[in-house]
Amino acid sequence: MRLYLQMETDKIKKILERRKDKKYGAYIFNRLANAKNPKVYLPILIDEGDFHPKNNPKPIEDKERKGSFSIPRWDILGFLENVSKHNKENPDKEITKLILQIIKGYITYQSDQKKKVDNYITDWYIFKVIFNLPVDKILNEHIGYLIIALNGKWDTTLIQSDIGKTFLPYLLDNNAKNIILRLLEIIFNFYEKKDVGQDEYWFDELLKKNKERIIGYYKDDLYGRIINKIEEIVKKDKSSFNIVWIPTIEEHPQTSFPQRYECQLVRLLRDTLKEIHKDKLSKIIKSLFLKEHSIFKRIAVHVIDIYYDELREFFWDLKDNPLENYELTHEIHKLLSDNSNKFNKNEINKVISWIETKKYYIPDDVKGNQNKENEIIAYRKKEWYLALKDLPNKNIKEKYDAYEKINPSKVKHPGFQTWSETSWGHKTPKNFPIILTKDNKKIAKYLKEFKGSKDPTQENEEGLADELSRAVLNNPTKFSEELFPFLSVNEIYQHSIIRGFRDAWRKEKEFGLGGFFNFSKKLLELENFWKKEYKENGFNYRDWIISEVASLIEDGAKKEKHSFDDSLNDSAKTILFNLAKKTTTPLFKSTDIISDVLNSVKGSIYSALMVLSLKIARIKKDDTNKWDKDIQNLFMEQLKNPSEELLVVLGENLLLINYMDNEWFKNNLNTILIKETEELWNLAMTGYLDYTTQLDKTVYSLLVERGDYEKAIYTNLKNKSANERVVQHICVAYINDMENLSEGLLCTLLDNKNPNQISEIIRFFWTLRREKLDKKKKSKIKPLWGKLFEICVEKKENKEFSELIFKLSEWLSLVDDIDEGLFTILKESVKHVKQPYDTWFFIEYLMKHVKNTPEYVGTIFLELLNNGILPDYKQEHIFNIISVLFEKKQDELADKIISVYLSENYFTKELRDLKKKYEK
Repeated sequence: MRLYLQMETDKIKKILERRKDKKYGAYIFNRLANAKNPKVYLPILIDEGDFHPKNNPKPIEDKERKGSFSIPRWDILGFLENVSKHNKENPDKEITKLILQIIKGYITYQSDQKKKVDNYITDWYIFKVIFNLPVDKILNEHIGYLIIALNGKWDTTLIQSDIGKTFLPYLLDNNAKNIILRLLEIIFNFYEKKDVGQDEYWFDELLKKNKERIIGYYKDDLYGRIINKIEEIVKKDKSSFNIVWIPTIEEHPQTSFPQRYECQLVRLLRDTLKEIHKDKLSKIIKSLFLKEHSIFKRIAVHVIDIYYDELREFFWDLKDNPLENYELTHEIHKLLSDNSNKFNKNEINKVISWIETKKYYIPDDVKGNQNKENEIIAYRKKEWYLALKDLPNKNIKEKYDAYEKINPSKVKHPGFQTWSETSWGHKTPKNFPIILTKDNKKIAKYLKEFKGSKDPTQENEEGLADELSRAVLNNPTKFSEELFPFLSVNEIYQHSIIRGFRDAWRKEKEFGLGGFFNFSKKLLELENFWKKEYKENGFNYRDWIISEVASLIEDGAKKEKHSFDDSLNDSAKTILFNLAKKTTTPLFKSTDIISDVLNSVKGSIYSALMVLSLKIARIKKDDTNKWDKDIQNLFMEQLKNPSEELLVVLGENLLLINYMDNEWFKNNLNTILIKETEELWNLAMTGYLDYTTQLDKTVYSLLVERGDYEKAIYTNLKNKSANERVVQHICVAYINDMENLSEGLLCTLLDNKNPNQISEIIRFFWTLRREKLDKKKKSKIKPLWGKLFEICVEKKENKEFSELIFKLSEWLSLVDDIDEGLFTILKESVKHVKQPYDTWFFIEYLMKHVKNTPEYVGTIFLELLNNGILPDYKQEHIFNIISVLFEKKQDELADKIISVYLSENYFTKELRDLKKKYEK
C-alpha cells in the first residue's frame, strides 16, 4: 500500500514539475483550477513552498504612464479556490487543516507592514477560500483581516460585492452569530468613512440581499450596535443625519441619495425596531427620546406612528411643545395625519394648543411688517391643521378657515421643512405659452416654422413637443375641436398631440373623441405617412403614432363609465382596420413574448380591437352572438397568415371570444390554437395561460377535451408564468371537483414528475392557507399530499425533489388535524430540512396543532432537532409548543427538546425558566 501511495505521489510530482517552466506555469495552474480531484496536489505544493506569501505578485507600474498600475493575479489562487470548493462539498479534516495553514501564513505575512503586498485580487481569493471553510473553522482573525483588505490602496469592489452576495449569506445559512456580528461591526466602520462614493452602493446591495434575515435572526443584538454607531458618528460630526440628507424616516422620493451610508444606517435601525417585541420596544423608544441628537427622536416618533396603539403614551408624555423642534416636523406631522382619528378630546385640544403656542420663524426682512408676519404664521398653522383635516371637529375647522382668510395660499408639501425638485428633459421655447393662447391654425403655423437647436440645453423640438403634449393634456377640448391644421406639422408634434389626448383621457378629463377620430382617419390616409422611411436606430414616429392611436381607442373603450360615445364605434373600427391591414412593423423579441407583444405596434392594434369588441358587445345585451361581425371577419382574414402578435392577443382573449360568440369559439378554436404547428400553438396557448387568472369551466373543459392542457404539461411554453398557470388551472380544477386523483389531467401532471411543476403545485396550494376552504375542499389536501410525498421520496436522490419533501410540510397550514398517516409523512419530511430558516413557517404551523395532537407534534419537533436543525425563529412559537407539551403531560418530549437546545446554548435562560415553571 505504501509503495502504491509513493508511486502516486511521484506521478503527481512529475505532473507538477512543468509548472516551474514559465511557458507552462499558467497553463498548469489553469488546469488545476478546474481539476476534478484537486486535493491530491495540495500537500506537495505546500511542501514545495508555492503558497509562500512572498510569491504574491506586487502591483506593476506602467512604464509609459507613471502612477498607473496593473494588479497581476497569483496563478495558484484558482487552484486553491478549487480545492476549497471540493472540500466544502466533501469535507476532509486534513485538507481543511492545510487550507487554514495557508490562510494563517498569508494573513500573518500581510499584517507585517514591512512585508505587506497590496494586491486586492489575492485578498479577494483568500476571502473566497475562507468562506468555503466549515463555518466553525472561520476565525476572528480571518474576519479581522477584512479590515486590512478593505482599507487597501486599490479598488476593493470585488470583496465588497462578495460580502453581501456570498460571504454573509453563507454565515447566515450556518447561523454563525458571533462572526456575523463582528463582520457587521467591520462593515459599519468601513462605510462610515467619508467620501466612499461608489462603495456605498455595495452597502446598499448587501442590505437588500441580507437585511431581512439579519434582522430576523439577530434583531435583539443588532439595534444596540446601530444606535451606538450613530452616536459615535454624531459625536464626531453633529451635522450628520440632518433633515436635508434624511428628509424622512420612511421611504420617500425626497430622499435624493438613499444609498448614502447615513440613510442606510437609519433605515436599518428603523426596520430592526419594527421587528422588536413590543415590551422591549417600549424601553428602546423611551431611551431614544432621551438622546440629544434629533435623529433618535425622529426614529422614535416614526416607530410610534407605526405602532401607535401600543406606544401612544410615549408621544403624549413628551415634555414641552414637540412642534418647536423643527427637525421633528415631518415625523410629527405624519403621526398626526395617520392617527388623528384615534385621538380623544383632550389629545385633540393638546395638539391645538401646540399649534397655537408654537413660536413660528419670521425672516428678518419681514419682521415689523405685521401683515406679512400674520400671513406667514397663518400659512404655517394651516400646515399643521391639515394633519387634522379629517377630524369632524368644529374648533379645528373654524381655526383653519380663519387662517385661510388671512393667507389663502395653498400649502405646498405639508410636513416638509425642505423640498427639492429637479428639472429634467429638453428646453422649451420661452414664447410658446403665449402661442398657446392663439387658435390651432396659428399654433400649427408656429410648429411648422420653429427651428430648434440640436443642443439639449437650447430651445429644441423635443422640448417644444413635450410642452405641446402638456398643453393638450391640460386643455384637450381646445385642441380636439380643430385638429386638421396639425395634419401638416412634423410627426414629432403629431405624436405629442395624440399622447396628450391619451394622458387626458386616462385622467378622465371630459372631452369628445370625435375630432380626434376624424383627425386620425385623415392622418392615416396621407400617402407620406406610410411611405416615409426612418433611419435605423432613429426615432420611428410612425410606429409611435400608431401605438398611441390604438392605445387611446383601447382606453376610450375599456371603461363602461368612461368610454367614448357609441356613435363613434364605427370610426374606431375604421381606424383600427386601416392600422391592422397596413402596419408591417416587425416584432422586437426579448425573453418574454407577452411583454414583447404588449409593447409592440401590432399588439396594441389587436388589443384595441378586442377591447372595442367588448364595448360593442355590451350594447347587444340579449344577443347570443355579441361579437361584431366586421371585427370577427377581420380576425378570420388575418388568421389565414397569423402573426405572433395576433396569436398571443387572441390567446389572451379566449374567454372574451367565448363570451361574445360561443358557436364561433367552438367551431374556429383550431384557427387560434393551431395544434398542427407547434410554434403557433405555443404562442396562443402562452397568451391564454398568462392572461387567464380565473378558470372558466366551459373553456377549460373544451381545452381539456381537445388535449391542449395535456400538451401544455409536456411543453416548454413561451414564458414562466404560462408554465406555472398550467399547473394552477389543474389545481383549481381539482379543488372544484373537475379533476381527481384516479384519472385525468392531475394524474398526468403527477406522472410527468417534473420538479418545477411539483414545486408549483406545492406553492399554489400553500397560497390557499389564507382562504376559508370548506370541509370538502380541505378533504382533498391530504390525499394529494400523500401522492406528492411518494413521488418526491421515490426521487429523493435528486436534490430538487429532496428539497420539495420538506417544502410539502408547509401544507400543515391547510389541514385541521394530524392523523397517523400525516404523522408518518411529517416524521420523514423533517429529515430533509437543510437550514434552520427553512422552518420559520413550519414551526408556526406545528404550534397550531400541538393542543390537539401534542404527542405527534412533540415527536416531529424532536425528530427535527435530532436531524441537527435547531429552529430559532420565532421564539414565542417554540416556547408555546414546549409549554403545551408540558400542559398535555408530554413531559418527556418537552424535556428532550429543551435538552437539545440547552446543549447548543440556545435560549438558555428562557428554557431553564420554562422548565422550572412546569416542574413546580
